[in-house]
Amino acid sequence: MKSLVESPEIRNVPETESGLTIPYRSNENERPVIAALLYEFPKQPLPEAIKILLRQAPESFDDTRLGTLALAIREMSLMEDLVCPTTVKEWLEKHGKTEEAGGVLYIDQLKYDVLSLDIVELEAKKVLQGYQNRKLTAVLSESLKTAVDAPTKTLSIAEHVVSALTELAADGTGSRKLSIRNPNEILAMQFDDSDIILGDRLLAKGQSLTN
Repeated sequence: MKSLVESPEIRNVPETESGLTIPYRSNENERPVIAALLYEFPKQPLPEAIKILLRQAPESFDDTRLGTLALAIREMSLMEDLVCPTTVKEWLEKHGKTEEAGGVLYIDQLKYDVLSLDIVELEAKKVLQGYQNRKLTAVLSESLKTAVDAPTKTLSIAEHVVSALTELAADGTGSRKLSIRNPNEILAMQFDDSDIILGDRLLAKGQSLTN
């Protein structure tokens, strides 16, 4: 479990429209997101970045305590339960996750990280970028391991992906309509040995144009 007292590790450096770079520090960027949801759960629709983080919780948060809190908030909101510090603590206690969320004192201290939703949305985008980078790194690491352990299988996968992409490029007026999946959807996928052909996971086959 990570301590928020320690110096935050720089995970990635997203570029702003002005060309400046802003280091992503999980401790500094993740806390305001959870604090806003915990202490000022918005009545209006959530920004898309926050929706994705909640949907992918707890893995979407680098700090496991905040990921556990995000999980609680998501589950409670899906049940249309009141989301506030008291009810979230009760949910954590009921499911035996209070310690995973850092304890009652840690939750109480998050009130000092509450910011406006506009600012939180910017922080959430940095957190989402950090999560996507971690997922991408994991997928690439898994791919490298497969390439070393099973080079023949890797070559077969690569050939199928190239073939599928070639078909996609030439299929604009064909009998099938193919489209590449959204990057966020690809990064959220779980790849394992049961996947016969990786290319089929990367490409989504649409309905026939004749239907």
